[in-house]
Amino acid sequence: MIMDDWKLEFYRVRATEWRETAKAAKLDGNDDLLRHALNEMRNYARALPVEEQGNYELV
Repeated sequence: MIMDDWKLEFYRVRATEWRETAKAAKLDGNDDLLRHALNEMRNYARALPVEEQGNYELV
């Protein structure tokens, strides 16, 4: 199933927003928010093509 471009862009934006939230939570030491943000980021990233999913890993 091929997704519409607007849907892909929506998932990219949301995954990026949650990745940034996870980075901030990690710096603040907020483990609960970090866990939640990583979970949300992964959920949105799973909707993207496989070759893009690796862009949404927190180091």
